[in-house]
Amino acid sequence: MLNEKLDASLIGLCIKSQQALREALASGVKAEMFVDPWLTAVWLRLVSLSANDKPTDFEALAIAMPTDAVKLCELVEQSPVARDAKAYSLAVIDAARDREIYRALETLKKQIEWKHKEKPWDGPRMVDEWLDKLLAVSQQHSSHASVKDGADILAKMAQRWEYEHEHGSKETYVTTGFVSIDRQLNGGLTKGAVMTLAARTGEGKSMLGVNIAVRSALAGHRVLYVTIEMDGEELLERAIADHGDALYSRVMRSNRESAEFDAFAKLQRVLTTGRLSICDDSRGKIGEVERIVRWAKAIKPYDLVIIDYVQQFSPPDQQARIIDRVREVSAFIKMQIAKPHHVAVISVAQMNRNAEAEGQAGMRLGNIKESGAIEMDSDVVAMIDHEDANNPSTEALQSGLPLDGLCWLRFKKQRKGSRNRAVPLRFNGKYSRFEEIGDVHFNETP
Repeated sequence: MLNEKLDASLIGLCIKSQQALREALASGVKAEMFVDPWLTAVWLRLVSLSANDKPTDFEALAIAMPTDAVKLCELVEQSPVARDAKAYSLAVIDAARDREIYRALETLKKQIEWKHKEKPWDGPRMVDEWLDKLLAVSQQHSSHASVKDGADILAKMAQRWEYEHEHGSKETYVTTGFVSIDRQLNGGLTKGAVMTLAARTGEGKSMLGVNIAVRSALAGHRVLYVTIEMDGEELLERAIADHGDALYSRVMRSNRESAEFDAFAKLQRVLTTGRLSICDDSRGKIGEVERIVRWAKAIKPYDLVIIDYVQQFSPPDQQARIIDRVREVSAFIKMQIAKPHHVAVISVAQMNRNAEAEGQAGMRLGNIKESGAIEMDSDVVAMIDHEDANNPSTEALQSGLPLDGLCWLRFKKQRKGSRNRAVPLRFNGKYSRFEEIGDVHFNETP
């Protein structure tokens, strides 16, 4: 269904604009890449008209295909408005290539299963591994290294600066919905960058991720939450408790009352905007996440992607050791999702047992579980640290804040800002949320 929507979007756009048709043809779009035979026929007719220097607009196409005029009209009316067709074209090409690989590997898999049906063998498992490797290759096919002249880059910067001086800055930040966190991030999460959100077991990594997802969606951003830890309903139960001010314990029970249904309706009004999407069936494959983001980019791109959590994902090219897998996944998130698709990414990460044993002293980069690559590939690393009422931290004593539920988001790394700063938050488990205390910071280090 998604493939057909992409195909229809591209063809509808090409009917609207001859420039879009030229861009699609230049990108290498071919008739055999479309799923629907009717769309294939429309594309062939468009290409034929263009090759003969004839108009390719709706009127010309309706004359050439009179029995399909109504469907053509619907196709044009439902097609989105876009500045260019390049993103649509690349998405169609990628989808066609993926389908071709799947078909070839499925055929091979069936042949092996049939040939060895009477003899136990691990052929199908090997085919699945080959499929992962081939998909990784297909995702890389359009990337290439290039050398850019510094003067050319500077010229483009001059154009952008002039535009921003006259019209204001283009949107490059995504709000977290927390004023104090956005301030520490110099305006919000940067598109094209990765922020790692780390904590010990059971200290609210996913909860804060859900809080940020809902608040960012409310601010008008499109958010994708990818989770292995929870299913979609559990995630939305947390969002209902947070956004609707409903007790989380009652949201989960069957004997709900009017307050819980009111909270449900309140979140429902937010979700009808289509700004929050959830993926809970990625099977732990980071390549699936990239594919979702890539396809969405052609139609309605995401601004923020939250991955919960990074150590549970596997790379397209499966590695034997867990440390190698985590390193590959971390690099993939940065180089294949955040940067090329220009989305902000929050990568949720687990702390290791040393962090639990060392208490507050364990809040350091070296205690992120499995691999230092997570820290190295991140532009920002923030750690959730809950206060111990029996042994309050220096920040707690200096602030004079009540210790009940007090915790800190400690920024241990930040490429474009100050590090070792602590943002105070209030942990409210009853409503499944972190609450903002104020726009204050502690322990500022340049």
